[in-house]
Amino acid sequence: MEIFVSNLPHSAESGEIETLFASFGKVDKIKILKDKFSGKPRGMAFVAMSEDADAKGAIESLNGFMMQGRAIKVEKARSRTSKSGGFNGFRPKTSFDFDAERNGKKRFFKNSPKGRGFLKDGQKKVP
Repeated sequence: MEIFVSNLPHSAESGEIETLFASFGKVDKIKILKDKFSGKPRGMAFVAMSEDADAKGAIESLNGFMMQGRAIKVEKARSRTSKSGGFNGFRPKTSFDFDAERNGKKRFFKNSPKGRGFLKDGQKKVP
């Protein structure tokens, strides 16, 4: 089972985390998350334990444990969700979406400052 540990002290090393979790069972793997630009630890880690019962015991016992003056948060790791698009799944409306909302009529005019725009109701198209 994968365990997510957050609010770790930035000076925490994998050996310290392993000894902390090894008292509850066998630790298979530890991955400390690091900043991609500076390479410094971000205060989060993933711990993989082979037995689910040992992992659940570690989660219950170590959640809120004080490590170097910080109360760590320990929980079961959630699976990653896929994101579609760039804006966290939100796709902003384009001019074509607005055009479709106006009953399918093309209401663009050419001589706007940006080269495209909408005709207001009652406005005539500039040649």
